Amino acid sequence: TQLYGAVAIDGFLLEPYAGPGKRRLLARLSFAPGTLERIGWILGRVPHEGTLRGLQAPTGLRIEAAKTGTGTWFGRKYNTHGWTVVQLRRGARELTLTAFVQQGSGGREARRLAETVLAEL
Repeated sequence: TQLYGAVAIDGFLLEPYAGPGKRRLLARLSFAPGTLERIGWILGRVPHEGTLRGLQAPTGLRIEAAKTGTGTWFGRKYNTHGWTVVQLRRGARELTLTAFVQQGSGGREARRLAETVLAEL
C-alpha cells in the first residue's frame, strides 16, 4: 500500500501513520520517465472499470485513483488480508486513504472499510 501511495505523490515513500501529524520520508523511489504517469492512468481507471467500480466519494471529494489487494503467500502459508488505497482530491488538496484489514476476507472487506471511512469524511 505504501508503494501505491508513493505513486500518487511523485515517488515519495512515507512512513505509515494513523491520523494527522508529521510524516517521515523513508525514500524517494526512482522511476523511468513517464512511468508514474502511466501507472497513475491505469490506477485512475480502477474506480470506473476495475475492482472498485462504483466506489463513491462524499460531496466535495473526487476519487482520482484506487487499487485493491488481497492475501499473500508467505512461509508456505496463505495469509488472508485485504487492502484498498484511494487517492482523493478536494480542490487543490490531495488525500490518500489506505484501508488495511489484517485478518479479513480480502479486498472486498477492505473496500467496505474504505467506504465506511469515506462516508465519515
